Amino acid sequence: MENGGFVGVVVALFICALITISALAADKLKRKKILKVKDTIPKEIIDDLENTEYVEYEENSNFLIGKSYIYEIYEDTNRMEIKLIFCRPPLNKLDINYDINVLYMDKKTSQEKNLKVGDIVPTTHNRQYEALYKINEIIYTK
Repeated sequence: MENGGFVGVVVALFICALITISALAADKLKRKKILKVKDTIPKEIIDDLENTEYVEYEENSNFLIGKSYIYEIYEDTNRMEIKLIFCRPPLNKLDINYDINVLYMDKKTSQEKNLKVGDIVPTTHNRQYEALYKINEIIYTK
């Protein structure tokens, strides 16, 4: 090896280890948050979410239609922050089959749809691998 080659390899390995540890820690925090939110939801709603059957969205085949549960809504100055949890097929055998997303919506649209915490709403979910099952929008409310 040339001068400094060994040091370069050690530094590269250290950086890779740091990135891996950061990714695992972020995943663990997200998993903990999902389980905490899931524990606050009534069993009937959990059962309803777990029976979600995703179907292709007729208007755009890049999306699927599923169900999501609104667990928090925050009002910002000119928009609403809507936090949703939904059940999806597990991606691997260690995966929990729930995920959470945040949608932003202007206040007028939110009021028209009459969205509130505790609602189960139909949502469009991305089909592309890079953003698999990420929520795109709330279609309508009951």
